[in-house]
Amino acid sequence: MPETNYAEILPSSPSEELLDMAEKYWAETNAIVMSVDYINDPLTQQKNKVVHCHCTACKGSFYCDYKSGGSCYWSRTKYGFFNTRTNEYISSGSNTLCPECGAPVRVISISDMYRNTYSLGRALFTEVKNIESKVCIISWEIYKEADKKGKISFDWYRNEAYIADGKKMIRCSGQRRYFNSYQIYSSWMQTKRFDDCLGRVKKETLLPFGEEVIIGTSCENSKLELFAQTEEISLVSYLRLWQKHPNIENLVMQGHASLVNEALLKAASLSKGYNYSNWRGSTNVTAFDFKKARPHEMLKLSKEDYLGAIKNKLSLSLIEDLVLYREYDHCVTPDNVALIRKTIGQRYGEVQNSGESLVKVCNYIAKQEKKYPDFTNRIEIKTLLDYWNMAQTRSAKTGEPIERYPQNLIAKHDQLVELAEFERQKELLEAFAKRAEKLTPFAFADEETGLMIFVCPDESQLIKEGKTLHHCVATYAKSHAQGNTAIFFIRHTDKPDEPFFTLELDEKTYRVRQNRGLRNCARTPEVESFEKKWIEYLKTNKIGKDVKKNGKRTRKSDRTAAVA
Repeated sequence: MPETNYAEILPSSPSEELLDMAEKYWAETNAIVMSVDYINDPLTQQKNKVVHCHCTACKGSFYCDYKSGGSCYWSRTKYGFFNTRTNEYISSGSNTLCPECGAPVRVISISDMYRNTYSLGRALFTEVKNIESKVCIISWEIYKEADKKGKISFDWYRNEAYIADGKKMIRCSGQRRYFNSYQIYSSWMQTKRFDDCLGRVKKETLLPFGEEVIIGTSCENSKLELFAQTEEISLVSYLRLWQKHPNIENLVMQGHASLVNEALLKAASLSKGYNYSNWRGSTNVTAFDFKKARPHEMLKLSKEDYLGAIKNKLSLSLIEDLVLYREYDHCVTPDNVALIRKTIGQRYGEVQNSGESLVKVCNYIAKQEKKYPDFTNRIEIKTLLDYWNMAQTRSAKTGEPIERYPQNLIAKHDQLVELAEFERQKELLEAFAKRAEKLTPFAFADEETGLMIFVCPDESQLIKEGKTLHHCVATYAKSHAQGNTAIFFIRHTDKPDEPFFTLELDEKTYRVRQNRGLRNCARTPEVESFEKKWIEYLKTNKIGKDVKKNGKRTRKSDRTAAVA
């Protein structure tokens, strides 16, 4: 059986109603088309250069004084005129008011026109028709143009068309798209598969239609005319979704077309991107239970929650959050779900892991904000979770009970931060002391170069070294204290307290990882010579290495090393 060519039933041009709609849509979009002209001065009988203007709003034609120059970045025109109504210089590409009628206009020079016309605006306009008992959604790109004389005309070309026939959805295209261009067909061309390339349709660019359009078609019960009353609708995707799940009309009949549209937008965004490119319809719509027929069951809500959602005018995303929150906390209601989302947001999983009530957490934060208004910007779920984590860590060390909801959250939080910082500094000091004791034998001095080297004693000296020499050695504090690297200071023997060069050493292999001076400058010849002597000293004396003596293994660093 030959395949039906649906492109043959589609109209070859937009309807007069759609063209009238486009004309009203751009009624306030007008321009002044200007060109250079010459007129005779009756007194001097000389030709004067003027600007001849044609206004598309008042259909008037008038002359203005010629002014050279122009500043619009895209315009090739370097002239303009002085607008006596606004008292300003106007060039091509400027927006102003018509000197004659006062209408808002865009000034265009004929030299900036493409093929003798200028497009004042273009948009996609959509109409829904009943053609041969089939619902056809047809999209046209209609644009308003002005010619050199300011005459207005409307032109169009085919964009996309979709035909619903039974359980099938057929796409016909009026153009072929490439990477950065497109080819316009001379007639509709049927594609091999269905893709929603139309996407969202704005209400102001959709020709209004009633129930009579779908009566007698296979989509008679789709309630498409009710769904089309939403502001920005996924018209094609809805029809495709209804073909697969006819019970979706129950939600539309109950006034939930916006929820259905939100689900379609979300599914398109998650699947193939925001612009609906190559999206097939309903496979990613998971917000509804299509096995149910009643609206509240399709939304996965109880009757009470459904009535509360209607009362609070909840969006689909809030309804989904309500379902999610209720599975964990039965105290969540349609009245407080918006507050919970605002307060907790993306931290829901962390609160859930803590085992605390969502409602209790939100009420506590709200009371803290009211009680301590000066700290409103700090009283948030992030601070509370951070406090819980620190309290849990401290409780594991000391066995102290955790106060989940303190009287002053900020004070308690800051107190734990100070305690944690004090303990960290204490541990770091101890670690630095151990490292300094272990690496003391690495100290070395050389009379020839007048330089000396010794291990970094503590974190404060490391910070001072970085600030004085303007490099980032202070960030190596933790790594040095943990034994992952070793930081040494190179100084002049007569100036032992003045930072000169900073050296990082792999103590296990005697390999110098880096040696930098002021603003990360490279080694000077004297520093390079000193470094070689020091490394040779370490290798010769096996500083920090295990050695055998009397059959026992000891470490060279455990013995006192002479300073050369």
